[in-house]
Amino acid sequence: MGGVGRVWHHGSALYGGSRFGVHKSVYKEFVERFVSRVKALKVGDGLDPNTDVGPCINEQQLKR
Repeated sequence: MGGVGRVWHHGSALYGGSRFGVHKSVYKEFVERFVSRVKALKVGDGLDPNTDVGPCINEQQLKR
């Protein structure tokens, strides 16, 4: 499941993960686990150590 690390950096790294190459034999499991993990992320104050994802730069990015 390479590429998930891009999400774990929450934009701190200088790259973004907008595409994943996932083999069809593990696709369903990958999607289920990925969606579950993303839904569990806490969005909030970037200075709060309990926050997983800090503020977005603008409304367009927030919607994305």
